[in-house]
Amino acid sequence: LSGIVAALETSRQGFEVDLVEKTNALGGNLRRVTHSITGEDPEAFLKETIQMIKDDPNITLHTGTEIEEVHGYMGNFDV
Repeated sequence: LSGIVAALETSRQGFEVDLVEKTNALGGNLRRVTHSITGEDPEAFLKETIQMIKDDPNITLHTGTEIEEVHGYMGNFDV
């Protein structure tokens, strides 16, 4: 969930984001949570948040992907 939130917040600041997920599905450990203390539905929350990622024109989602190399410096990376 932290990567999803970071991608959305970075996009809201006007930056383009490449969100890379090793597995074929976003959500990490939240995908296994079935109940919350507040009574909210974690599955519905995750589904809505993932849809926000997919709908955001500043975010490019790469699932089933692993980063092999990173070059550069803060503000100018090649991945």
